[in-house]
Amino acid sequence: MNFDDLTALYQANQNVITGLALLILVGLLLLTANRMRKMTAHRATLLVANLLTIVAAGLATAVSASGMWKFFTDILGDSPLRYAFFWFMEVALFASALLARARLLHDPANASTGVDGIAVWVFAALTASLSATDADSFREVCLRLAAPATSTSSPTPRSTRTTRRPPRCS
Repeated sequence: MNFDDLTALYQANQNVITGLALLILVGLLLLTANRMRKMTAHRATLLVANLLTIVAAGLATAVSASGMWKFFTDILGDSPLRYAFFWFMEVALFASALLARARLLHDPANASTGVDGIAVWVFAALTASLSATDADSFREVCLRLAAPATSTSSPTPRSTRTTRRPPRCS
């Protein structure tokens, strides 16, 4: 599936896709507004940062996944292995990212993601390189290489550190 196929699919179902996107957006806005109403300013900022991190990671995954799909289609054709390899890479990257984030949030004093953080970078580099090999132009190569790298270097986990302030002396 390439960009032309996605454009044709969108044009054929434009009203449905736009309606679903707007419905999801309104639902997320209502959920966010409800949660932010109950939070302090600092926690609300962290919530917004976490949501933006999820959006950025999703967009980076979409850019990388479209190129990887083309790559696996060129290599494996319509074989079921195409699905297996494609989903293996995506699930492995996602699982490693969740484990790295959990480790960082569990032990903020250490500020290390450990082997899971390394796995995120390895999988991101692998998906970016596979995606870039099937690009049609230099600009597309740059986009496919940059998207996964920027999503893996998100500063959000560091901003969620929970450190206690020392007591104030008067």
